[in-house]
Amino acid sequence: MAGFERIYALSLPGSPDPDALELVISTWTDTLWSTAAWEDLDQARIDSAFRSLARHCERWPAPSQFIAALPPRAQVQTAEEPMSDEQIAHNKRRIAELLETLAKKKT
Repeated sequence: MAGFERIYALSLPGSPDPDALELVISTWTDTLWSTAAWEDLDQARIDSAFRSLARHCERWPAPSQFIAALPPRAQVQTAEEPMSDEQIAHNKRRIAELLETLAKKKT
């Protein structure tokens, strides 16, 4: 839990006592992870949210502040989603350019 450690190291007002930190982390985990379907790709978002909290919080943050600091998920295009005509045209041009480059290297 490097994010919690980073915030805890700041000794912000309202920080939990060292004896309570494990319970605080457990409560945050239960609060956040029981209501959201987190994925492996979310790790960068989670790290970013904790860095943002460390930069901006003047008091020990609440889980709602973490959610507010969480960047949106990157949109990942899957093979099932059709490409636009512009994307197809761009990809065809790029393939043609690469083939031309390869042909020039052979000569």
